[in-house]
Amino acid sequence: MVVGDEGGSVVGAINVGVVGFRWGCWKCSETVQCVVGPYRYGDKLIPLGDPAMLIAREILNQVGKSDIAELLVPSRYANGTRGELASHCASCGVVQGNYYVQQRALESLVESDGNIEILDLLADGSYDEAAWSELVSDEYSSVIYF
Repeated sequence: MVVGDEGGSVVGAINVGVVGFRWGCWKCSETVQCVVGPYRYGDKLIPLGDPAMLIAREILNQVGKSDIAELLVPSRYANGTRGELASHCASCGVVQGNYYVQQRALESLVESDGNIEILDLLADGSYDEAAWSELVSDEYSSVIYF
Protein backbone atom coordinates (compact mmCIF):
# COMPACT_ATOMS: atom_id res chain seq x y z
CA MET A 1 0.00 0.00 0.00
CA VAL A 2 2.34 2.65 -1.29
CA VAL A 3 1.31 5.77 -3.16
CA GLY A 4 3.38 6.76 -6.20
CA ASP A 5 3.36 9.80 -8.49
CA GLU A 6 3.48 9.68 -12.29
CA GLY A 7 7.28 9.68 -12.27
CA GLY A 8 7.29 6.41 -10.34
CA SER A 9 8.73 7.77 -7.10
CA VAL A 10 7.07 6.92 -3.85
CA VAL A 11 5.13 9.73 -2.16
CA GLY A 12 4.08 9.57 1.49
CA ALA A 13 5.82 6.27 2.10
CA ILE A 14 7.76 5.19 5.15
CA ASN A 15 10.33 2.44 5.59
CA VAL A 16 8.89 -0.55 7.41
CA GLY A 17 10.53 -3.80 8.36
CA VAL A 18 8.87 -7.03 9.41
CA VAL A 19 10.47 -8.55 12.49
CA GLY A 20 10.30 -12.02 13.97
CA PHE A 21 12.40 -14.86 15.32
CA ARG A 22 12.82 -18.63 15.09
CA TRP A 23 11.87 -21.08 17.79
CA GLY A 24 10.91 -24.72 18.18
CA CYS A 25 7.26 -25.58 17.54
CA TRP A 26 5.52 -26.44 20.79
CA LYS A 27 3.91 -29.50 19.18
CA CYS A 28 6.46 -31.09 16.82
CA SER A 29 9.68 -29.25 17.85
CA GLU A 30 10.53 -28.29 14.25
CA THR A 31 11.95 -24.79 13.74
CA VAL A 32 9.26 -22.17 13.08
CA GLN A 33 9.81 -18.67 11.69
CA CYS A 34 7.45 -16.60 13.83
CA VAL A 35 6.32 -13.14 12.74
CA VAL A 36 6.03 -10.55 15.51
CA GLY A 37 4.84 -7.73 13.27
CA PRO A 38 5.76 -4.68 11.21
CA TYR A 39 8.13 -2.07 12.58
CA ARG A 40 8.65 1.51 11.37
CA TYR A 41 12.34 2.34 11.40
CA GLY A 42 13.08 4.82 14.17
CA ASP A 43 9.95 4.05 16.19
CA LYS A 44 10.04 2.27 19.52
CA LEU A 45 6.89 0.23 19.01
CA ILE A 46 5.59 -2.74 17.07
CA PRO A 47 1.84 -2.67 16.35
CA LEU A 48 0.00 -5.94 16.95
CA GLY A 49 -3.26 -7.52 15.85
CA ASP A 50 -4.81 -8.38 12.49
CA PRO A 51 -4.33 -4.96 10.81
CA ALA A 52 -0.61 -5.03 11.65
CA MET A 53 -0.23 -8.67 10.61
CA LEU A 54 -1.93 -7.91 7.29
CA ILE A 55 0.74 -5.25 6.68
CA ALA A 56 3.46 -7.74 7.62
CA ARG A 57 2.01 -10.35 5.26
CA GLU A 58 1.74 -7.80 2.44
CA ILE A 59 5.38 -6.72 2.84
CA LEU A 60 6.57 -10.33 3.09
CA ASN A 61 4.77 -11.13 -0.17
CA GLN A 62 6.13 -7.99 -1.88
CA VAL A 63 9.73 -9.03 -1.21
CA GLY A 64 9.24 -12.65 -2.22
CA LYS A 65 8.99 -14.19 1.24
CA SER A 66 5.74 -15.99 0.44
CA ASP A 67 6.96 -19.06 2.35
CA ILE A 68 6.70 -17.05 5.58
CA ALA A 69 3.62 -15.05 4.49
CA GLU A 70 1.56 -18.14 3.64
CA LEU A 71 2.06 -19.46 7.19
CA LEU A 72 0.69 -16.20 8.66
CA VAL A 73 -2.97 -17.19 8.64
CA PRO A 74 -5.98 -16.98 10.97
CA SER A 75 -5.87 -19.32 13.90
CA ARG A 76 -8.93 -21.41 14.72
CA TYR A 77 -10.42 -22.00 18.12
CA ALA A 78 -11.61 -25.46 19.20
CA ASN A 79 -15.21 -24.44 18.42
CA GLY A 80 -14.17 -23.51 14.84
CA THR A 81 -14.39 -19.73 15.16
CA ARG A 82 -11.71 -17.57 13.59
CA GLY A 83 -8.92 -16.15 15.70
CA GLU A 84 -6.23 -13.59 14.85
CA LEU A 85 -3.64 -13.94 12.12
CA ALA A 86 -0.76 -15.87 13.61
CA SER A 87 2.35 -17.79 12.59
CA HIS A 88 1.82 -21.50 11.99
CA CYS A 89 4.33 -24.33 11.86
CA ALA A 90 5.31 -25.36 8.31
CA SER A 91 5.74 -28.98 9.44
CA CYS A 92 2.63 -29.74 11.46
CA GLY A 93 0.45 -26.67 10.79
CA VAL A 94 -0.23 -25.83 14.42
CA VAL A 95 -0.62 -22.18 15.47
CA GLN A 96 2.23 -20.81 17.56
CA GLY A 97 0.05 -18.39 19.50
CA ASN A 98 0.43 -14.62 19.24
CA TYR A 99 0.47 -14.17 23.00
CA TYR A 100 3.54 -16.39 23.37
CA VAL A 101 5.28 -14.97 20.29
CA GLN A 102 4.68 -11.39 21.42
CA GLN A 103 5.71 -12.16 25.00
CA ARG A 104 9.00 -13.67 23.82
CA ALA A 105 9.67 -10.65 21.58
CA LEU A 106 8.93 -8.23 24.42
CA GLU A 107 11.18 -10.12 26.83
CA SER A 108 14.01 -10.14 24.25
CA LEU A 109 13.61 -6.40 23.65
CA VAL A 110 13.59 -5.62 27.38
CA GLU A 111 16.67 -7.79 28.00
CA SER A 112 18.51 -6.02 25.16
CA ASP A 113 17.56 -2.50 26.34
CA GLY A 114 15.28 -1.98 23.34
CA ASN A 115 17.69 -3.14 20.64
CA ILE A 116 15.36 -4.06 17.76
CA GLU A 117 18.25 -5.93 16.12
CA ILE A 118 17.75 -8.70 18.70
CA LEU A 119 14.84 -9.76 16.44
CA ASP A 120 15.27 -11.09 12.90
CA LEU A 121 14.55 -8.66 10.06
CA LEU A 122 12.35 -10.83 7.86
CA ALA A 123 11.52 -8.23 5.21
CA ASP A 124 12.15 -4.62 4.38
CA GLY A 125 9.58 -2.55 2.49
CA SER A 126 7.53 0.63 2.24
CA TYR A 127 4.10 1.47 3.54
CA ASP A 128 1.77 4.45 3.27
CA GLU A 129 2.58 6.96 6.04
CA ALA A 130 -1.03 8.08 6.59
CA ALA A 131 -2.27 4.49 6.91
CA TRP A 132 0.58 3.70 9.32
CA SER A 133 -0.25 6.75 11.47
CA GLU A 134 -3.87 5.67 11.61
CA LEU A 135 -2.84 2.16 12.66
CA VAL A 136 -0.60 3.25 15.53
CA SER A 137 -2.89 6.04 16.75
CA ASP A 138 -5.94 3.76 17.10
CA GLU A 139 -6.72 3.70 20.80
CA TYR A 140 -7.92 0.11 20.52
CA SER A 141 -4.81 -1.29 18.87
CA SER A 142 -2.24 -3.18 20.88
CA VAL A 143 1.48 -2.50 20.58
CA ILE A 144 4.77 -3.64 22.02
CA TYR A 145 6.63 -0.59 23.33
CA PHE A 146 10.35 -0.90 23.80
